[in-house]
Amino acid sequence: MDNEFILCAAVWFPVKLKFEFQPDDVETGLVICGLRHGNCFAMKALLCDSLRDIIKHVPPKQGFLTNKNRFVDRFEAARIAKAANQAKDIQLGDELVSEDLW
Repeated sequence: MDNEFILCAAVWFPVKLKFEFQPDDVETGLVICGLRHGNCFAMKALLCDSLRDIIKHVPPKQGFLTNKNRFVDRFEAARIAKAANQAKDIQLGDELVSEDLW
């Protein structure tokens, strides 16, 4: 499993709390994954009130989760997807959107 590839869209809410089962490179905050970024935001809306209140005022960071359990931003995701032949039309410097993948 040497080649890294994109698994799914992800949104990171970087609060200063630790949560279990987060990507390896995320020390604090909550990462929610989904097919598209809209699915991640829909899942946030379904969280319990106390958790939703904790992340409510934190600017989210949109990105992707890789098969190496890393959260990457849209620019790094574009490089990874291109190298993995997941998104052939991506150009250097582009940002990845989930519609580029599936």
